[in-house]
Amino acid sequence: MGCAAGSPALPLAPARWDCNYSTQWRLIKARFSRGLPAGPLRGSHVARQERGIWQRRFWEHHIRHDEDHAAHLRYCWFNPVKHGYVKRPEDWPYSSFHRDKAAGKVA
Repeated sequence: MGCAAGSPALPLAPARWDCNYSTQWRLIKARFSRGLPAGPLRGSHVARQERGIWQRRFWEHHIRHDEDHAAHLRYCWFNPVKHGYVKRPEDWPYSSFHRDKAAGKVA
């Protein structure tokens, strides 16, 4: 799979970026973080010069086929249920479940 500036994954990616996923996300997160007011920090955040709003690592995963895509959508839909925030995916107001159900993508 190639990477192109203006791809759906990063619609605002400048043409000069070299498709380095880690670098792109580091830059996006840094710019976003600078716009937020400072909040309470743990010692580990201060030591690493972090703002304390981002997960420290990410695990890149390429969606390989329709079944993999469906599994990841279900994971996103059921995560608020798993953590006890709601009883059903459709009860979480911020979920893409609503959009996908309206589009007929939810069985």
